Amino acid sequence: MYNIEKQTIYAVVIWYNPTEDMVRNILTYHSDIGGTIVVDNSVDSHESYLKGLKNITYLSNGSNLGIAAAQNRGIEEAIRKNAKYVLTMDQDSHFGEDSFESYIEKCNQCDIPNVGIFAPVHVELDKSKYPDYKDVTDVMASGSLMSVADFQLIGPFREDFFIDMVDCEYCCRMRKYGKRVITVFAIRLNHHLGNGICHTKMFNKHYLDHPVWRYYYMERNILELMRLYPEEKEYYKKANFKRLKRMYLYDTHHKFAKIRMTILGWWHYKRHKFGQLDM
Repeated sequence: MYNIEKQTIYAVVIWYNPTEDMVRNILTYHSDIGGTIVVDNSVDSHESYLKGLKNITYLSNGSNLGIAAAQNRGIEEAIRKNAKYVLTMDQDSHFGEDSFESYIEKCNQCDIPNVGIFAPVHVELDKSKYPDYKDVTDVMASGSLMSVADFQLIGPFREDFFIDMVDCEYCCRMRKYGKRVITVFAIRLNHHLGNGICHTKMFNKHYLDHPVWRYYYMERNILELMRLYPEEKEYYKKANFKRLKRMYLYDTHHKFAKIRMTILGWWHYKRHKFGQLDM
């Protein structure tokens, strides 16, 4: 059993060219926690969107430094405000009615020891087929809940990954320290993935599409994960194979541009070149 008090939680939300209606996403959890830190990776300021809201701190990075750098800055600010737990959120993620309160309740009822990260489900599932909690290899950052003490033990998110696989690397590091990563199946987070689901008529297959430039980071960073964490190599090898197969066989959106970016990601991995890609 855990003792997570809602007022000791600070949310860290990453913005990048947000729309004003994304403030509504924050309101699905903000009133139930100690405060919210918004880290804006946009060139232009969007602080005016938060006018009139209490207990929200706005930090502008002035440029896109990547998801990991923004998360680290937000968590450091939450620590300065004496947070004991951090909820990491994307700008387009939100909880349903009453589900955030249920989320914390479910986390506190969990009898699995040494949990480093709790996370909700990001897709609609028949929850009757799943246990209340499941020990998993990794989870997406949005909706994840972890203690400040564990963050200080494990260290910051890896900023030279820039965007993709940042959350996976952190989960692997958590597990390396003997911590568990737990999916709470009773709770669903509404979250928009990539460019959405696409369908190819030739193979009658559905696949998740992403902007072309993301394929560079996905390939480079997953190869680094396999090198860093050999105990998880087969898991990520299979995941990478499935993604490459979908891209080569089913993808009909900018296929050759994605292949070029994937090859560039492999090449930069071989040359140990990390950080943001110069576009």
